Amino acid sequence: MLRLSISVAGRWVGLLILAAAALPSTAGAQIKDKQVFAGTNLEVGWDAIDRRKSMRWEGDGWIGNDTDKFRWKTEGELERGTLVEAELQFLYSRSINQFFDALVGLRYDFAPRGATFAVIGVQGLAPQWFEVGAALFVDHAGHVSARLEVERDILITQRLILKPFVELNFAADEVARRSIGPGLTELETGIQLRYEIRRDLAPFVEFRYSRLAGRTSDLARAEGEKVQDVSVILGLKVSF
Repeated sequence: MLRLSISVAGRWVGLLILAAAALPSTAGAQIKDKQVFAGTNLEVGWDAIDRRKSMRWEGDGWIGNDTDKFRWKTEGELERGTLVEAELQFLYSRSINQFFDALVGLRYDFAPRGATFAVIGVQGLAPQWFEVGAALFVDHAGHVSARLEVERDILITQRLILKPFVELNFAADEVARRSIGPGLTELETGIQLRYEIRRDLAPFVEFRYSRLAGRTSDLARAEGEKVQDVSVILGLKVSF
C-alpha cells in the first residue's frame, strides 16, 4: 500500500507539471503592463535545539514583468561553518494563466555532493490560497527526481501570521553516489509563526520535522546518518 501511494504521488507531481505547462498562456491578453519590477525574500534562521547547526537559509527572488521573469531560488544549511546542504536554482518563468507560472532552468547542488540538474516545473496559487510548487529535476546521467511544496499563510492578526508547510521529494530510481533510493525519499513539514514589524521585516519561530523514507532511509542508516530530525528555528525574514 505504501509503495502504491508513493507511486501515485510521484505520478501526480508529473501530471500537475505537464497539465499546467500545456495550458495556453492568457497573460499576454489579460495583462498589458510590461513594466519591469523585482523582489527578493530571504529567511535566515538558527536552530535553538542543535547548536552545531549554525545557520540555515531559504530565499527566492525575481526580476521581470507580469508575463516573463527571471527567478532564482536557494536553500541550505551550515554546520559549524561547513556546508551540509546547499542548492541554487536559476529559472525562466512564464505566466500560463491567472494563477500559475511555468518554470524552466537549472539547479546546482553545492553540498552534500555536487550535482547539476535541468528543471521544469510550475508554481502558483491554488484554491483556498495554498501556494504550490512542483518541479521535475533531471541530472546529467538521466536520473529523474521530483519535488512538491505546499504552504499557506494564515493571518491571526494583520501582523501575526501562521504558515504551515510541507515538502515531499521523490526519485524515479536509485542513485547510489547521492545515497538516494527510488520512491518517496524525504518528507519535511512544519509550522512557522512570524510577526511582521514591517512588511519587509519579520522575526519568526519555526518548528520543522524532516524524515528520510524508503530505500533512502536504509542507505542513510548504512552510512551511520540520521533518518529524522526535529528543529526549532529562530530567525528573521527580510524582503526587498
